[in-house]
Amino acid sequence: MSNGETLQHRVLEVDGVQVHHFPSAAPVCSAALLFGVGQRDESLATLGTLHMLEHLVMHEVRHTPISINGSVGPSLTDFTAEGSPGLVRTFLEGVCRGLAAPPLSRLAAEAAVLSAEGPDESGTPLGPARYGLRDLGLVGAPGPGPAGVRAETVRAVAERWFVTGNALLMVDGPWPEGLSLPLPVGPAPTHAYVVPRRWERPHAITVDGPGCGFSVILPPAEGTGLELLTAAVIEHRLTEVVRHERGLTYSLDRELLAVADGRWELTVLAEPLPDRAVEAVLAMIDTTTGLLRDGATEAEVEHARETVLESARGRDSEIASAMDVAIGALLGSDVAAFDAAAVGAVSADRLNDQLRGLAADVLYLIDARAADEVARRGIPTTEIPPGSSASLPAGEVFRPPLPARVADKDARTARVALTETGLAQRLGDQTWTLDWTEVAGVLRDDDGDLTVLASSGVAIAVGPKLYRRGKKLIQAVRRNVGPDLIWDER
Repeated sequence: MSNGETLQHRVLEVDGVQVHHFPSAAPVCSAALLFGVGQRDESLATLGTLHMLEHLVMHEVRHTPISINGSVGPSLTDFTAEGSPGLVRTFLEGVCRGLAAPPLSRLAAEAAVLSAEGPDESGTPLGPARYGLRDLGLVGAPGPGPAGVRAETVRAVAERWFVTGNALLMVDGPWPEGLSLPLPVGPAPTHAYVVPRRWERPHAITVDGPGCGFSVILPPAEGTGLELLTAAVIEHRLTEVVRHERGLTYSLDRELLAVADGRWELTVLAEPLPDRAVEAVLAMIDTTTGLLRDGATEAEVEHARETVLESARGRDSEIASAMDVAIGALLGSDVAAFDAAAVGAVSADRLNDQLRGLAADVLYLIDARAADEVARRGIPTTEIPPGSSASLPAGEVFRPPLPARVADKDARTARVALTETGLAQRLGDQTWTLDWTEVAGVLRDDDGDLTVLASSGVAIAVGPKLYRRGKKLIQAVRRNVGPDLIWDER
């Protein structure tokens, strides 16, 4: 605490839910009811179910004068309130009742509300490149949309995830006397997190538009705050160069998320103006390449250290740090309590060793217009996921129609094989395969053509306009994929 006062923190249990209370003399009570489930715990076919459930519950408790909110993130679903203790208690109890018995009669009306809200645009191809269409690769993925959310799925999700053992409550300020949390009793379910795909050299993924960002996988946290220092150094260098020196973007968004093997994924995204996107991509690549190759300066390391230490000062930061540990335990992540002495002891050499170890596994998100310049820097573009050099497996082979092969050089080498177990596609010198058992979803466009999506991230488009005798491919997909996994492309 900035005034030398020790943060009060008591841990208790209410109706089987672990509660962290941070008492204070403030008249306002702030509360956050957290559940260890997020977008990464859904499937492509059920994506949006958590968001629907959150909306259904919030509709039931909306008549209150206090500030309330609900949200679904990559790893957590939360319900928050701030106001007088009695009204906060009423809100929390109402949320728990709504989760225990979701008001499914409102499903169609809430689907219209969610459609008006628009699709989730927070994801990028960096997610599928690391995880496929599962885990963090589901953030912003093309799910069936609000109209495709089914009542039985909402009920099943509520029963599985919104139980006492998967809940955590934070209360800051006066205690809401008489609080009860009437959730169904049950243990926290197991998460099916995916170990991220690693790369042996930097690669770039192209998007049609002003995309500019990158992803690296940091080593497991070791209790020294090294992952925080690494993120701070990278963010500072990029901010100084890409924003302040070059004026190429207003903001840089940084996210640090725990992944399956105890590591952390650091993602940094910029939002450049469309007419300066190529310049921003090259500046980001050149800046990160230099930093990861040569390391940070002593001044940069000291700035990162001060930034991390300052961010941990004050009551709100201390509460956030304590909750990070509790949330980590809830999600099965090893999050150590913040240790200022350990952060201060990290040397520039240790930090720079970590930076240099990240260089091979950088994955860039780039505007497609920058692909040639990026290639000249020795960074190849890649598909998601990368294909193999293997030949098409045995099966019935389909080719594009002659007009397409005449007009499009890519179509001249395109082949799709219908095999005994799935589909395979060859484009140029690369081959992709998928098994019917790993189909995560099928998108149907306005012409009736289908794009078959595998959990690995492989996508194979089929249909009469794409391949001769393409109706046979359509029939094969419909024969081997259940109707619940096929929806209209939005």
